Amino acid sequence: MKKLISLCLVIIIMLSVAIVGVSAKETEPHNVLHFDTNTAAHWDEEFEKVYCHIWEYGKDSFFNWQSRREKCTDEDGDGIWTYNLDDYEITLEDGKIYACIFSNEHGKQTYNLIFDKTVLGDTAYCDGDYFDSPESIKYYNAYWRNQDKELDGFGPELYITSDGFVVGTCIPSLTTASEIFEEFLVDSFEYAGLYTGQSDQTIIDNIAVKLEFTVEDVVNSLHNTEVYAQWSWYNSPVEMGGYTPLKGDVDGDTYLNILDATTIQRYESQLTTLCDKALANADMDGDNVVSVLDATIIQKELSQLS
Repeated sequence: MKKLISLCLVIIIMLSVAIVGVSAKETEPHNVLHFDTNTAAHWDEEFEKVYCHIWEYGKDSFFNWQSRREKCTDEDGDGIWTYNLDDYEITLEDGKIYACIFSNEHGKQTYNLIFDKTVLGDTAYCDGDYFDSPESIKYYNAYWRNQDKELDGFGPELYITSDGFVVGTCIPSLTTASEIFEEFLVDSFEYAGLYTGQSDQTIIDNIAVKLEFTVEDVVNSLHNTEVYAQWSWYNSPVEMGGYTPLKGDVDGDTYLNILDATTIQRYESQLTTLCDKALANADMDGDNVVSVLDATIIQKELSQLS
């Protein structure tokens, strides 16, 4: 009889633990965002406050910067701070894109971190890198632990720095990679080479590879912005895409100009060499020989265009 009573007590205790576990799981907040400050290197050794500045992408933020309603909590003291959206009556909607910035009271902060409501409950972390932002302030890149670092995924908003480096991984659905690239061409490309000592070819090729561009994409952006670059399509490592080379474009800058005729003349005089792509494009009369006659044809076409 005593054994039976003991067994019943064990069963009751186990059921009680299970019920408590289920209740705790049901009450655990899901409408939250976490930030692991342990991964934010050099984020000042001592800080007491962490904030989550949040907004619908392309619109105003829900609350003022570092206001009371943006405060996060770290109840366990483990360095993982939590922002509970329910505490501030924030409801994210299906199909909408949002962004947030985690910061502390000493001015350290992440760059725009893109997400939607499916990311709720995830934890943001830093990889230790920071970069010059559009406002010339150093920002930390932060990522979501359960999100892939893809251009169409969620994570730090993709940005091209003033010196031509691509940082971040997320291109929000409200913009395009081409728009980001064209903004860089207009605002910063002129100075990127001065900052880094790199050639136009290297800067554009590096960006094109990161953005998964084709030659057609690069050419369209250059022409849309009317920015001239010393960049040749036949020297680029990116795929051609749907780009059809302009006949006579011997230097590969995607334009027909007097430099193309001059390049042919220099080639015939053995002052320069041409790759196979350039040779094929330089053969204006189709006789399989690149000569001064091809340069003359280009000059005639240019005179008709002027």
